[in-house]
Amino acid sequence: PSPSVRLGDTVTFRVTSARPGHLLVLDVNADQELTQLFPNEISDAQGRGDEIATNRPITIPDAYYGFEFTAGEPTGTGLLLAIVTEDPISLDELTGNARDLTVISDPEAYLTWIAQALRETWGDADGNREARWSMTQLEYEIRR
Repeated sequence: PSPSVRLGDTVTFRVTSARPGHLLVLDVNADQELTQLFPNEISDAQGRGDEIATNRPITIPDAYYGFEFTAGEPTGTGLLLAIVTEDPISLDELTGNARDLTVISDPEAYLTWIAQALRETWGDADGNREARWSMTQLEYEIRR
């Protein structure tokens, strides 16, 4: 939807990447609480994994999830973060416990683990290099 929604509105997120990779979508709400939106338990149960193909959007949640996201409290300005890792960085072991669509209890440790994984050195035919990843953010507002 637009970056501004009313309390109670149904919300879906569509993410498209210019490069293939592994997708992680996070929400930081107006109270600065962090929730992992994708991958999640439902996408896992449907065998979707975390892969995103070039220019093929992923909708969260789509019709197969069996539920809808509803804009809820807290009202105010929040932030969506989408991270795509081109290299096969295994964020699964880091983010596996955060897939239940609830607020992450220790967001600092969670984000530190992700940052460390993204800073790992990769070796390939051209030598050592930084991991290939990108991130985008979208500010949104939930209003009464």
